[in-house]
Amino acid sequence: MLKEITEATQKHYDMACEKYGNKHILGVFPYGSINYGLYIKGKSDVDTKAIYIPDFEDLMFNKNINREVHLTNRLGETEHCEVKDIRDMIYNYNKANINFLETLFTKFKIINPIYETLWNKYFIQYKNDIVLGRCYEMCKAAAGQALHTASQIDGWNGKKISNVLRLYYTINRYIDTKDFNNSIQFDEDLKNKLIQIKTSSSHDMALNFNQNEYDNAISFCKIIISMNKENFYNFYHFDTDYINFCQRLTNLVMQTGAKKIVSFLLDGEKENEEID
Repeated sequence: MLKEITEATQKHYDMACEKYGNKHILGVFPYGSINYGLYIKGKSDVDTKAIYIPDFEDLMFNKNINREVHLTNRLGETEHCEVKDIRDMIYNYNKANINFLETLFTKFKIINPIYETLWNKYFIQYKNDIVLGRCYEMCKAAAGQALHTASQIDGWNGKKISNVLRLYYTINRYIDTKDFNNSIQFDEDLKNKLIQIKTSSSHDMALNFNQNEYDNAISFCKIIISMNKENFYNFYHFDTDYINFCQRLTNLVMQTGAKKIVSFLLDGEKENEEID
């Protein structure tokens, strides 16, 4: 399983580097159920986000590289690699989109070695603070994503039902632990349960599916959506002052980190021009 994930991620990384140039790609990061241990060998695809580093021309003309590239895996199925400008990545980190936050925690990433030190210093070192500073937004966005997915279900759809439950468990676990990495590290029983639901072709085949639990998950997500920030913090015992501190700190750190990474690329281009 690990080999399949690694090979697919490497394929996405190689494609991005070939298309945009090695110096422009900070790294490639799988997102989605793969990060929760729900990858199914021979059945699941690998979707990724690639972070693009803009050069002088991109900055001068305010060009923002945000494209989705489609690749075909060994099963002939389509996989997606979203190429995102680092400026847009920071925007999505601030919006607390859970698929973007996962890129800070995934075990399956491939980082361009020339940017690894800067990435670790300004992003990975502060990943827990990045999430905590936006915990309300993250939980609300994940709940909204779950409800949107649920609204698309007509009859039985094991994959979508599993995704709804995955998001529900993630929100619940984060509220309990205040630790995002712990929230997406499902134990074996929970992983097996969600995989069994995901791969079931009908309600009758989904032996681990509990309708009451699913209904409770929908109700819970609706409650999260309806809560304002103050009520959310108070009801779930979050430290508001520390959250505000984390948000201010990580806004500064991420902006500084992005500038350092872009400057590293531009300095390299300048050196090449001087050599020429």
